[in-house]
Amino acid sequence: MLVDQFIGYIQAEKRFSALTVEAYRRDVCQFAEYMKEEYDVEDLTQVKTTQVKSYIVALKEKGLVNRSINRKASALRTFYKYCLRENLMEKSPMTGIKALKQPKALVKFVTESDINKVSFGEGDDFASRRDQLLFELLYQTGMRQAELRGLRDSDVDRSGLVLKIHGKRNKDRLVPLSRQMVKMIEQYQALRDAMFAEKDDRLLLNDKGKEMTPHYVYNKVHHLLEGVTTLKQKSPHVLRHTFATHLLDEGANLVAIQKLLGHEDLATTQIYAHNTIEQLKKIHKQAKEFIMKVMINSVHFKADQKLEDFITQKVEKLCAKYSEVINAEVSLKLDNTDTPENKIADIRLVLRGDDLFASKQSKTFEESIDTSIDALKKQLEKYKGRSVK
Repeated sequence: MLVDQFIGYIQAEKRFSALTVEAYRRDVCQFAEYMKEEYDVEDLTQVKTTQVKSYIVALKEKGLVNRSINRKASALRTFYKYCLRENLMEKSPMTGIKALKQPKALVKFVTESDINKVSFGEGDDFASRRDQLLFELLYQTGMRQAELRGLRDSDVDRSGLVLKIHGKRNKDRLVPLSRQMVKMIEQYQALRDAMFAEKDDRLLLNDKGKEMTPHYVYNKVHHLLEGVTTLKQKSPHVLRHTFATHLLDEGANLVAIQKLLGHEDLATTQIYAHNTIEQLKKIHKQAKEFIMKVMINSVHFKADQKLEDFITQKVEKLCAKYSEVINAEVSLKLDNTDTPENKIADIRLVLRGDDLFASKQSKTFEESIDTSIDALKKQLEKYKGRSVK
């Protein structure tokens, strides 16, 4: 059967992980069932692009999110690339099928202060030492939980202070270990070996001396993080995100982080850079909201609260869009002329190393404020353009 041949190919030649292989099998078989039921097509090499599009629409109607649909489409692309490789067809029906847009969700991570609050207790028994080692290995190396469960004693190079990690598609990578981590491993191994006489060479074992399951590792991490962070997700993968984010915050190079995480594509690692930038923007915005004050001065009359609130809202909205602004001053004046357009609004924006100013006169102060802000927007855009150059 064609699907079985494809699965054999991604297992043996592409060296996909067992989880990925199972997901691809499920996705292709689900697609095959749809083609049979909706179009009476049993030969997947006869599928047309329009039929693939109808399948994607059907998935959307079932309530699947774009991320899940894109993953299924990725499995189909790989399947049809295999068909082309085997000369089973001349053109892939996936041609012209674009990935659906996905919201850019920032990766979740635990702050350093919260990591330092994690308590492993004062016990010196096997379980306590094991739980601490499990957590520290995930956080200090950024490895995946499957990689953690696959560690062997022989993967630890004590003298070289290096750990060999067996990653996706059977690709190994080396990550450095601190002397403190090596000592922690040795203390754990002594307790483990004394407790379990008969065992294989797996580094980490459960309380019965057997291989740990993914659910077992998840529960341990969830329990340790439960009392220290408000994050909804308290999983081993959050510790992987935390490892990368903290390294980047300390000034580590993205390429170095890519190698430590075992990412094939640097673009995958760049999500952490985006995350850090967004954090900085958030911190900056909070700082501006705390520090920046809109100073309003009315000359020869008293501005009421409604007018002051209007001005503050308008000016703060403008300043929030431009991080260069650190302060704003507004002056309101009444012109002595008999014309109805006697309301003057002067706005001065204080920037780093520069000031911008606009003054407008209208029938109402609200209108004068609006036109002054429009003028300042243009000045700010020009200022930003000069800064970039």
